[in-house]
Amino acid sequence: MAARIPACRLQRYVGQHRDGRLAEAAPGTPASLARELPRLAAQLFSYGYINAMRWTMPLPITIVTLAAVSALAIRPAHGRA
Repeated sequence: MAARIPACRLQRYVGQHRDGRLAEAAPGTPASLARELPRLAAQLFSYGYINAMRWTMPLPITIVTLAAVSALAIRPAHGRA
């Protein structure tokens, strides 16, 4: 879906220009808020993405572990017919 959004509008949500410069605050944004935006963005990323990842990673690890244990449990023993 991001491919269908014009670059001028996508930049607003991505937060960084293609050449690596950080996005500027919108015109009319108070200077004190503009100075806080990078810190707020870092906190948003940390609390949103990192915390979500922290809680979703144990699920696939648990599923793979259970699959491996069950595969070993149903494996026939050597010497049995």
